[in-house]
Amino acid sequence: MAPPTGTPKEAGDQLERLTAKPVIALRFEHGSEPAVRLADSLVSIAPLVRTIVMSRHAKP
Repeated sequence: MAPPTGTPKEAGDQLERLTAKPVIALRFEHGSEPAVRLADSLVSIAPLVRTIVMSRHAKP
């Protein structure tokens, strides 16, 4: 998993190439250190969230 980064146009171009639907995109007004840490944390837990959602959908 690699989050789209860059200008809004660049991130939009990257999102258009994704096969996964839907996607979640966050926009940070400023690239402050706390914002970067938050983004890194979200990327690191995304696979876990996917696993939980898939597990819940698989249950009868």
